[in-house]
Amino acid sequence: MMAASLRFVLVLAAFLTGRAGLFGLCVALGAAYYSAVRHGDSRHAAPVGCGLVLGCLSVGGYWTALRLAAALLAITAAARWRGHERVKGDRWRGAATGAGFVAGAVLLSQLPGALLGGMAPTDLLLCLAEVVVGGVAGLILHGGLPDLFRGGRVSMLRGEATLAVLVLLAISLAGLADLRLFGLSLVALAGGLITMLLARAGGGAVGALAGVSVGLVAGMAGAWGPAQIGGWAVGGMLAGIGGDFGTPGAVIGFLLGQASLAGFGGGIDRLSVSLAEAAVAGLLLLAVPTRLVSRLRLVCRGPDAADEGAQVSTALRLLAGNRLTVLANVFSELAQAFEEPAAALSTAVAGGAAPARGAAPAAAGRGQR
Repeated sequence: MMAASLRFVLVLAAFLTGRAGLFGLCVALGAAYYSAVRHGDSRHAAPVGCGLVLGCLSVGGYWTALRLAAALLAITAAARWRGHERVKGDRWRGAATGAGFVAGAVLLSQLPGALLGGMAPTDLLLCLAEVVVGGVAGLILHGGLPDLFRGGRVSMLRGEATLAVLVLLAISLAGLADLRLFGLSLVALAGGLITMLLARAGGGAVGALAGVSVGLVAGMAGAWGPAQIGGWAVGGMLAGIGGDFGTPGAVIGFLLGQASLAGFGGGIDRLSVSLAEAAVAGLLLLAVPTRLVSRLRLVCRGPDAADEGAQVSTALRLLAGNRLTVLANVFSELAQAFEEPAAALSTAVAGGAAPARGAAPAAAGRGQR
C-alpha cells in the first residue's frame, strides 16, 4: 500500500513537472528528477519517465517531449554502467555521478537540433546554461531524494532530503500555474494545502521553507509578484507555530500570513482572493486524516520527546510486570515444593497430640483415688 501511494505521488509530480514551462528548463529538471528516482529505486523509474513525457505532450511540447525522451534514454543507458552500483553506496559520489549523467544527457538531447538547425552564440550560451542547471538540479535531487523511498520505506526528513523535496515541490507546482478552479488558482490551493500540512507536521522552520518554495511559484503565477514569497514564508512559519496547537491553529497562522500581503498595496480585491484561496486550502487541510498528519510528523520530526517518554514508560511498565510475574511463579513453585512436607508434618503433629490428650484424664483419675 505504501509503495503504491508513493508511486502515485512520484508519477503525479512527474506529470506536473512535464507540464511546467520553467523558462525552457523542463528537459534539464525533468532529467534530474528521473535520474534521482532511478538512483533511489529503479522500479519507479519507468512510470516517472512516462509521466514526464506525457506532461510535456499535454501542453503541446512535442519537441520538448522528444528531447526529454532522448535524455531519459541516455540516463538509462549510462546507469547500466557496472561501476554505477558501487558508486551509489556513497551519498555524494553517487550524487556527483548522477549529476554528471544528467548534464551529459541534456547535452546529448541538444545535439540533433544543433546539427539540423545550427547554433548561434546565444543558443550556445542557453545550451550551456541548461546543462549547468541540469547538473545542479541533479546534484540536489540525488543528494536527498533517493533516501525517501529507498527500499520502499519513507525515512525521516533530514537536511538534504528536505531541500530535495522542496525543490521538487516548487518544480511540480509550476505545472499548475495556468489552471484555475472557480476563479481560484490551483497553485495557491495546492501550495497552501501542502505548506500548511508540512508546517503542521514539521513546525515553523519547515513551514517557512515550504512557504518560500511555494511562494516562488505562486509569485510568478499570481498578481503579487515577489511580495508573495514573503507572505507565504510568514504564513508557513505562523502555520508551523500554530500547528503545535492543532490543525485549526495551522490554518489561522497561514491566514494571518496571507493577510500580511495587505501592506503591499495590492488592493482589497487581490487580498480577498488570496484570503479565499488560503481559506479553501485550510478547509482541505481539515479534511486530511489525523493518521496521515501523524505519519508525516514522524517523517519530518522523528519521535518527539513526549513519544519517547511514553515509549520508555511503557517499556518500564512491561518490564516490571514481567518481573513480578516471574517472582510470583517462583513463590508458586516454592509453595508447591513445601506443600507435601507441610501436610506430612501436620499429620504427624496431629497424631502425637491425640494420645497426649487421652493420657491426661487417666492421670487425673489416679490422683483422685
